[in-house]
Amino acid sequence: MIPKYRGISVEPNDEEKWKYGYLIEDEKESFIINQVIESNEQYITIGSWDPVRPDTVSQSIGLYDKNGKEIFEGDILEVTDKHSWLEVVSYSQEKAMFVTEEINREFKVPEIPLYDLLDSTFLKFKVIGNIYEDPELLEVAE
Repeated sequence: MIPKYRGISVEPNDEEKWKYGYLIEDEKESFIINQVIESNEQYITIGSWDPVRPDTVSQSIGLYDKNGKEIFEGDILEVTDKHSWLEVVSYSQEKAMFVTEEINREFKVPEIPLYDLLDSTFLKFKVIGNIYEDPELLEVAE
């Protein structure tokens, strides 16, 4: 499977819009391309080449929430059983896996492997935002 990415565009006509596709990084720049039209050993022709903010580049986890929305690193999930709480999706280099960390306003809860959360038959989850556009969801209530 070829990983899918997203990033927020820096193009003047598309500024602050999400771009989805494949990632190309060159030193301090990041680009999302949407499709390869033609390629060989000497060149590649792509459909679009969108520069994006490197700090917003995030990879799809390859799964969807209960509403069919694709889940990416940096997404904030609302998890529900008898109660509901928020979790942030990230990738742990140390563990070489996607993890979630509960946004707990009273005490620190350690991150857990994402599959532990998603492999449950009684938990429901949906994407309600992300850390780039909805940072207020991360704030601790006083």
